[in-house]
Amino acid sequence: MAGQPQRVLQRWVETRPEGWEGISSAQAAVLFILGARGSAAIGEIAAELRVAPAAVTNLSKRMQDRKSTRLNSSHVKRS
Repeated sequence: MAGQPQRVLQRWVETRPEGWEGISSAQAAVLFILGARGSAAIGEIAAELRVAPAAVTNLSKRMQDRKSTRLNSSHVKRS
């Protein structure tokens, strides 16, 4: 998801704030990855987003706290 596809997704999310209220482009990227794969390890998501695994761990915890994202522990595997 790094590179051009990530930039396209980020621009798409940012130009449609009404459809993504309260969800950042990083959260949308995680949901996009999980939607494509069904589940993924923290390290796999981090590699696709080109960020540290700790950043994905913190992001996934915030997303789990938000009911609107419907993300649960079965989607993200702790590695």
